[in-house]
Amino acid sequence: MDKLYPLTSLDIEITTHCNLHCSYCYLCNQTIKGREERQDMTDETLDKILEFCRQNHRKDKNTMVHFYGGEPMLRFEKVRYFIEGAKKLNIPLNYTVFTNGVVGTPEIAQYCKDNKVHLIRGLSGCKAAQDTLRPNTYEKFQEMTKLFSDERGHRRMTVTPETIKWAAQGVRECVEAGSIGATPMLDYYANWTEEDMKELDRQMYLIGEFFVERVKMGKPFYTYYHSRDMACRYTNKSAQFYCSAGKTLICFSVTGYMYPCHRFVTEPIDGDCCFGHIDEILNATAKGFGNLIKNRHIECQKRIQSEKCLTCEGRYGCEQGCHHSNWKTTGDMSKPPEVQCRVHITTAKVITDLIAPALKDYPDWWAKGNIRPEAKAYLKRRSNGSTGFRFR
Repeated sequence: MDKLYPLTSLDIEITTHCNLHCSYCYLCNQTIKGREERQDMTDETLDKILEFCRQNHRKDKNTMVHFYGGEPMLRFEKVRYFIEGAKKLNIPLNYTVFTNGVVGTPEIAQYCKDNKVHLIRGLSGCKAAQDTLRPNTYEKFQEMTKLFSDERGHRRMTVTPETIKWAAQGVRECVEAGSIGATPMLDYYANWTEEDMKELDRQMYLIGEFFVERVKMGKPFYTYYHSRDMACRYTNKSAQFYCSAGKTLICFSVTGYMYPCHRFVTEPIDGDCCFGHIDEILNATAKGFGNLIKNRHIECQKRIQSEKCLTCEGRYGCEQGCHHSNWKTTGDMSKPPEVQCRVHITTAKVITDLIAPALKDYPDWWAKGNIRPEAKAYLKRRSNGSTGFRFR
C-alpha cells in the first residue's frame, strides 16, 4: 500500500442529504452513478475513521477536520458523534463545518461554541445573487448569522456567470455588515464566456476601489484574490502553491472510501482517484492512488511549472488550481481553466494600477486587515523593528 502522510487536513463527507438544490453543486447531483439515493455516514465508518486519525494525526499541531455534505447541519448528531469520539480517544483535532448557512438550532450553536467548531457558512453575496442561486434563503441566512453570532466571520461567496455582476456589491454588503472580509469564489466548473470574464474584470476593479476606500477609513478587509496577491507580492514570497490533496489532505466519502479531497468523491471506486476503503486502509491492503494522482504529486513535489506561469503577471497570487477543477475543465490536472488565470491576472493589474498608487502614503496598507500568514508574519516582525522581507 502507498505511504500515508501525517494529516494536515481531513475532509469527511458526513451526509449527502441537503435542504437545497444549488444548480452548480456536483456533489449532490443525483444523475451521477452511485449517488442516486441520499446517504448518511454510519457510526461504524466514523469509528474506523477515528482510528485512522489516531494513527495518522499530526504530532506538531492539531489536524483540521472538515465536515462536508450535502448539508452537515442536517445530520449534526454525526458531527457530534465524531467529536465526542475523538475526545474519548484523546486525538487532538480542530473542526470546521462547511454549511450553506441556513440550517441550525440553538443547541447546535451552543455545541459549536463550547467545542470551538468553526463554521464556513456559504453565501452567494447580496440578496439578488442569493435569490438567483439559492432562492428564498437570504433572510434565513441573516437569521442564522444572529443565532451563531458570526457577524465577523469571513464570507465565502460562490459566484457563477449568472451572478458575477453582483460580486463587488456582495463584498461591500458583507464588509459593511461587520465581516472581516468577503471573497467571490468563482465556480471554475461553469462555462465562462468572454463577456462574462469582462464583467469579472470590472468587478475585480470595483472590489479594488472599495478596498482603497476602506483602507483610507482605517477599516481594511480581507478578500482572497487581492489579499493573497498582495501578501505574496510584498513579502517576496513565492506564491506558487500546489494543492496538497492526496498527500497531507485526504477525504473519506460517505461510504468510507478515501479520495484526494471532497471534490473527488463522485469518482469511481475502481479508478485512479480512489485510494481504497477504510477497511482496506486500516488493514494495509488498499490499492492506493493510480497514476493520474501519483504523476500530479510528482509534478507538485518537483515544482514543475510552465514558462508561461513563471512569467505571468498574476503569478504572485496564483494557487495553480485545484486538481479536480483543472482536470474537469481542461482535461489536465496541471492546467487551470482560463477563467482562473484571468482572475489572477486582473487582480494583479488592479493592485499595481489602482490600489498601490492610491495608497502609497498609507504605511503597510497591504498587510493591515490581511489574514494571510505572510501578512501576519510581516506585521509581527514590523512591531519588533524589522520586517525581514525584501520588497518587490
